[in-house]
Amino acid sequence: MTINISAVGLTQLAENILHSAGFSRSTAQEVALHLVDAEAAGVASHGINRVAYYLSVLDKGLVSASGEPTLIEKTKVAALVDGRKGIGIPAANLAVRHLIETANLHGVALAGIVNCGHTGRLGAYSEIAARAGCVLLSFGGAGRHQYPCVVPFGAREPFFSTNPFSLGAPGGDHAPAVMDIATSIVAGGKVAVAKAKGELVPKGQIVDKHGDPTTDPQDFIDGGALLPFGGVKGSSLGLMIELITTAMMGVAFEFNWLFVAVKADVFRSNTSYDLDANAVVSDLHKLQPAPGFDVVRMPGELEAERMATAQSAGLVIPEGVWAGLATSARRYDIDLTPYLQNWDAGASQ
Repeated sequence: MTINISAVGLTQLAENILHSAGFSRSTAQEVALHLVDAEAAGVASHGINRVAYYLSVLDKGLVSASGEPTLIEKTKVAALVDGRKGIGIPAANLAVRHLIETANLHGVALAGIVNCGHTGRLGAYSEIAARAGCVLLSFGGAGRHQYPCVVPFGAREPFFSTNPFSLGAPGGDHAPAVMDIATSIVAGGKVAVAKAKGELVPKGQIVDKHGDPTTDPQDFIDGGALLPFGGVKGSSLGLMIELITTAMMGVAFEFNWLFVAVKADVFRSNTSYDLDANAVVSDLHKLQPAPGFDVVRMPGELEAERMATAQSAGLVIPEGVWAGLATSARRYDIDLTPYLQNWDAGASQ
C-alpha cells in the first residue's frame, strides 16, 4: 500500500517534526524542502525517510541541532564553509549561494565544506547552480576512517567510502544536465534491499570479508565491501576524491566536500551557450532508443520529469516510510490531520 500526499503538506510536516526536535525553524525548513525535493525527483534513498535518520543521529549526539553554518572567505574566489556539526544541507546551500554570487563577479568560484553531517542529494546543488547559469563540479570524501566500504582496484579490503560525485550544467531550454553518482558500482542500501527480499546481487558488485567475489548480500553485511564502478576508473576517481578532500581540508566530521562553480558564459555569451546546449540535447533526443526505452535522455531529465509530475499529482510515499514519519510526528505530539488533506481517497492512515 502507498500513500499520496502533496509536496506542500509533506514539506510542512517534515519541517515541523525537525523544528520540534530542536532544529531552528530556518534549518528545519531548508532540510524539509531538500528532502521532499529528493523524494519528488525519485531519489527515495535521500528523501523523506531521512527525517527519521536525522532524528536518530541527533539522539546519538552525532550532529548538533544548534549548528548553524558559517562562511569564511579565503580569497576573492575561494571560501570555506564550517557546518558547525549541524546537518550538512544548510552548509551546502550556503556554499552554493556564495558560489553563484562569486562566479557572477569573477567567472569562477570554489568552496570547501567541513564539519557537517549528511548533505542530502548532491545533484540538488548542481540543479540550483545550473538554473543560475553555472556549471558546478562537486564531490565528497575523507570518510575512509569512519565509513570504509569500497575496495580499491587490485585490493582485497575496503579503503574509501562511496565518495559521491556530481557535475551539473545548464541545459539551454531544457532541464539542467545533472550527473550524480557514487564511485561504488552499487549503493550499500540496494544490497540491504536485496537481503530483505531474499535476492542475490548481480556478479561483480560486492566481495565478502576476505575480498572474494560473492553475490550473497549477507556476505556484504558480515564485513564485506562494495566494488568501484568501472574497475580501475571508478577506483581512481574515488581515490582522487579521498586524497583531495583529506589533504586539502583535514580530518572529516563525516565527509569533507569541494564545490567548484564556473559561470556558463565565462568564455562566450549565454545566447551562444544556450544555442549549442539546445543543439546537443536535441541531437541526443533524435537518437534511436534502445529496446526498452522510449527516448534517449540526458542525465537529470528523468528527475526533472518526476518533479514536474509531483507538483500536480502529489508524492507517492511507501507505507513503511510513512509509518516511520508518523512515528516521528507522534514523538512530538504533532497532529497529522492538517497534513492529510491531499491524500488519495483510498489511502489509509
